[in-house]
Formats: sequence, C-alpha cells, structure tokens
Amino acid sequence: MPSANQGGSQRQRRCFERIQQDIGEDPARWLDWEFVRDPSRRNIVLGLIDGIDSIERIRAWKAVERALADEYDREPRAKIMQRLDQREEWIELHGERPDRLEERDDDRDLAPVETEFPDRDDVDEAADRATFTAERAFGSLPERYPYLFEQSDSVGESAETGAVAADGGDEA
Repeated sequence: MPSANQGGSQRQRRCFERIQQDIGEDPARWLDWEFVRDPSRRNIVLGLIDGIDSIERIRAWKAVERALADEYDREPRAKIMQRLDQREEWIELHGERPDRLEERDDDRDLAPVETEFPDRDDVDEAADRATFTAERAFGSLPERYPYLFEQSDSVGESAETGAVAADGGDEA
C-alpha cells in the first residue's frame, strides 16, 4: 500500500481521518473519484471491495460512500453500494478472515524426498544418471532419413557453379 507521503495527483479530496484511525485506511482515497469517465478506477475499486475481509471495513466504506454522495449532492453510486452489500453478505455467510483461518499444530516443513534409481547395472548412483545415454533405436540420421542426404543433379550443379536461384526456380 502506498505511503501517506507518496506523491500523486494534485487534486484535493475529502479525508476521513477518524475512519482511517479506526480501520487503518481511508476509503475516500478510492471512492472520491468520478468513475464514469475513468472505468479503470472503477474496476480497481470493485477489486478492492472484493478483497475486503471484515464487516467493520465494509460498513466504513459504505459510510464514506454515503458521506461523499451527500457532499456532492448525489445519490450513493448503486454499483458500489451493491458490491459492498454483496461482499457484506458473503462475509456474514463465510465469516471474517481471522475467523476462517485455522491454526496448525503440526510442523510445516515437508518430509525429505527419497530418490530411487532404476534397478539396472549401468545406473547405480546419481552420478551415473548424468552420464547415462540410451542407444539410438533407429541408427544414425542418414540411415533413418536417406532422402535428406541424397545428392541430386541440381544440387551438384549449384554447388559447382555457385549459382542460386533467388525465386526458387531455374538458375539464372
């Protein structure tokens, strides 16, 4: 979260210091914007609302939205209030974050991993795996794909004369 001393736009906004002291943030920092002309800010605010994890914070955001609506002589924004109401219902249904977390008694360290090597004569230890190479199943590349390595008459002629057709057609 940016600090209070961090530079930003020079606009003046309403500050709710008491709410900031109570919940640790000032929702007006996010809500005191015109969202119609700036949909990216609206999406940021909706994302922040989706991340709120306590009823106290939800109610603080609602109070700030209502206060800003009164100050600007408008109704509270329906989309913001709807999202806050939905989040409050979700938190009431599932519980606040500290209530949902369960403390673990067991150790969080993972058990050591055991490594087994194939039961083969040529692979006994980890160092042997690095040098292990399988034999080719189909022989060398020219044996598997002889048509790639055949010399045709045109290839031989081009190599002798050094002429190459730029368009892929006959040599010029």
